[in-house]
Amino acid sequence: MVPNPPLVRRVEILEEKVDALSQLPERVSAIEKQLVAARDDLKSLRDELKSFRDEFTSRAEFTSFRTEVRAEFVAVRAEIRAGDEETRHQMRVLHEDVVSRIALLQEGIDRRNGRSGRSARTPPKRRR
Repeated sequence: MVPNPPLVRRVEILEEKVDALSQLPERVSAIEKQLVAARDDLKSLRDELKSFRDEFTSRAEFTSFRTEVRAEFVAVRAEIRAGDEETRHQMRVLHEDVVSRIALLQEGIDRRNGRSGRSARTPPKRRR
């Protein structure tokens, strides 16, 4: 059996434990403050993460929109080029038609006035 320490030593040990326990509320309070600060930091981090996610989603949507618009512009340009080429072709045909009609009118005027052959104003006929 282990001999019991003297009463004075036992009281000293008890006082040390009570002193340690008396500091416990301050330590618990300090830990509580740290937990509150950690909770606030976590909430702030969560808000920043949500903001980043929203911004990233917005950028992805914007990139997608830009890609769609670019494709539409390419298609519109191709349609315009095709339309321009068709318009040019029609303009050439109409121009040649007008020139030939003017030549016919000039021939009629020359015949009426008794001239034969081409006049100086009549351009040569173009071959089609």
